[in-house]
Amino acid sequence: MTPTYEATTTVLVNQTQSPGIIQYNDVLTSQHLTSTYAELAKSRPILSDVILRLHLNITEKDLAQQLTVSPVRDTQLLRISAENRDPGLAADIANTTAAAFIDDNAKQTGNRPGTVSVSEPAIVPNEPAAPNVKLNTAMVGILGLLAGAVLALVLEYLDDTIKTARDIEEVVGLPTLGTVSRFRQRKNKAPSRRTLFDDQGSEEDYRRLRTNVHFAMLDWFSRSILVTSAHPGEGKSTTAAHLASVLAQAGHSVVLVDADLRRPMLHEYFATPNSFGLTGLILSGGKNVEAALVEVGGGGLKFLASGPIPANPSEVLASARFASVLEAVKKHADYVIL
Repeated sequence: MTPTYEATTTVLVNQTQSPGIIQYNDVLTSQHLTSTYAELAKSRPILSDVILRLHLNITEKDLAQQLTVSPVRDTQLLRISAENRDPGLAADIANTTAAAFIDDNAKQTGNRPGTVSVSEPAIVPNEPAAPNVKLNTAMVGILGLLAGAVLALVLEYLDDTIKTARDIEEVVGLPTLGTVSRFRQRKNKAPSRRTLFDDQGSEEDYRRLRTNVHFAMLDWFSRSILVTSAHPGEGKSTTAAHLASVLAQAGHSVVLVDADLRRPMLHEYFATPNSFGLTGLILSGGKNVEAALVEVGGGGLKFLASGPIPANPSEVLASARFASVLEAVKKHADYVIL
């Protein structure tokens, strides 16, 4: 913003009924006159006279926008302020306006009561009156905070994404069995069984999940659990392996089945071969289930790898043979985790 300077001339308005004697009524009358004279000081004849005296190349309307004439409350004083980009010109306009008004008032002796005199002339200002950088910065900061708060409230009102367990329960109308915090894995390396089950930060989360699973499946005769996700890499293999592990630690017999026939990973977790597995059982019609199960870690946890990856995973998992294999696997464990 271009700096603007302000200069002010103070004018005294005085009326006496008797020369040389100032009475209380004279003071009151002078105070009332200041309001009238404030309007007269910006009248068209005064503005035209100021333009002629200073040789200004502006109109009377433009000059009026640069001038501010205001009475000082409960006094006989008028303040004539002028604003301009040139500090010297601002002082000249204020002083010239006062002089033109005093001369005009002297000519109107018979029509106007009282006298007008300069109490304090305007001086050339050293610092601009505008812009007030500190005030503007504070106002913009406050407006920015208010705008940010309003924007945050609008975004919060329009946001329909799911972020918490309570959001999920409200959307699907089902309880959340557990919440597992994220934990770090070694970069560029497949998770080993040691890194999978030795993470104490998430182990307690899975124990709480195990307890909730017990309560959720009290009346279920067949305890098979499918662990899935909307996208790859969201932790369904890790969740299935952890849940199977903590169930086995509680004394249950568990079969963990890698039913991901696109990107199987559980055989890498347990460092077991992936030669026969689930697809092999499906091709054989569910025979020799016990031979296909691999005991991992002891404690009643057995693992069924995915086997060779078929060309049509969806059709294989939707087939009647898969259903019969699943029923056969259920006979070998308290829980089947897929």
